[in-house]
Amino acid sequence: MYLWIAVDLEDQLQELRQELDRVERLICSNDPALTLPLHTSLKISFEVDDKCANEVRSSVRQYLSALQSFQIAPERVESTGKLTWIRMKESCELSQIHGALDLIIERQFGVSQHVFDREFIFHTTLFAATEPHKLEKILNLPKLPELLTVRSFIIGSSRSGEAGTYSVDETITI
Repeated sequence: MYLWIAVDLEDQLQELRQELDRVERLICSNDPALTLPLHTSLKISFEVDDKCANEVRSSVRQYLSALQSFQIAPERVESTGKLTWIRMKESCELSQIHGALDLIIERQFGVSQHVFDREFIFHTTLFAATEPHKLEKILNLPKLPELLTVRSFIIGSSRSGEAGTYSVDETITI
């Protein structure tokens, strides 16, 4: 089983969600990036044995539920390869949480840090399009908020780890 951990931002980005939905209908896409709430990932998807998945969730839940609310700031919209995302400004809080999750998962469950976790870019994926330059012509992104408040987290899972197969298992409100 594959698990994934993120900051839930859906409730604060409703205007953006509406625009993404409009563009998706316009281009008749079923982008797997949009099957989940708008979020900023904290930990790259990682594989755990089914037998210990609930224990991993419990440890992660315990850590996240002890955190206090804080703010993060969108920096800019970027297109890299086929991904279009909102890059978040560097944040001590996000970096500390990411590092703590890496340690918990590695020390308690023997899951090594993924190569992408070593130089993590905190971002919110908007589209995973094969031709993002076409999207830029029809995408009218609303002005991004200056600050977003982190007040809930997501733990999700997938059997295969493939894009579009993840579901939200639980939301942890702090």
